[in-house]
Amino acid sequence: IVTMCRHTDDPETIARTSGRPIPDVSVRVVNEAGDVVPSGEPGEVVVRGYNLMTGYLDDTKATAEAIDADGWLHTGDVGVIDEQGGRHEADYVVMLLARGLLEEQPGAKVILDIKTSQPVIDDIKAHGGEPIVWMTGHSLIKIKMREIQAPFAGESSGHMFYSEHFYSDDALFAACKLLTFLSKSDIPFTEHLQGISRWYTTSELRVPCPDDRKVAVVEEVASYLRDRYPSVEIDGIRSTFPDGWALVRASNTGPNLTLRFEARSAAGLEAIRDEVLGVLRQHVEVPESVERRSPS
Repeated sequence: IVTMCRHTDDPETIARTSGRPIPDVSVRVVNEAGDVVPSGEPGEVVVRGYNLMTGYLDDTKATAEAIDADGWLHTGDVGVIDEQGGRHEADYVVMLLARGLLEEQPGAKVILDIKTSQPVIDDIKAHGGEPIVWMTGHSLIKIKMREIQAPFAGESSGHMFYSEHFYSDDALFAACKLLTFLSKSDIPFTEHLQGISRWYTTSELRVPCPDDRKVAVVEEVASYLRDRYPSVEIDGIRSTFPDGWALVRASNTGPNLTLRFEARSAAGLEAIRDEVLGVLRQHVEVPESVERRSPS
């Protein structure tokens, strides 16, 4: 189990725990997972490195106060490498954590973000839980947890939240919960996932779109989709196709649209992606990287 944190031994950056502005200095990094550098904005840093959940290089912004006294920046994400060296999407880590929770609290509500894989939602239902699909974003999820008294929530980005732990997205706490669940049997990690339907899916895709246009562009796509497919519109639009689903939403963190597609078959996935991207291209340029990225 890997908790997504980065380390710096730069004393000035560590001193940011005092709340002073981040200086424009280079930060020496001592681990290979990524680095912590000034973002150019007061009180903010950027974590640069490999995102275990998506499999792509990624940048994550964080407040300087997130760096502890020993120089560790805890980003709150949990990732898993199994006994065979395989990487697992965070959705499926959420699924196993939900199973562990439901053993202790049958029928419990589990909040999932709008990007969550459909087989994970179905598995929580099959184990007697009540999956609640909600908006992406840690602050929004924490509010919803309190509102409906949900003991657990998980995002497809790897953030896991427990009400018993002050509703915080603490990667170490979630990792201990997962280890507790796994320790109840001698079954290796991979066997816990046997029999689980694995749909063809894309990672989280990002299409550049100016902040002042992204909401309007999402609405243009939504106006097409809602007339043709059953849809959920709590955070952008997630539309259910005969063979899968598509999500188009405005990013909370930058001038981008966030997309994800999933289907039971490779052909179904391509058909869904082609249809949605065809609509999107009428309003914004879609990068070739989004057009060509292979499903997992």
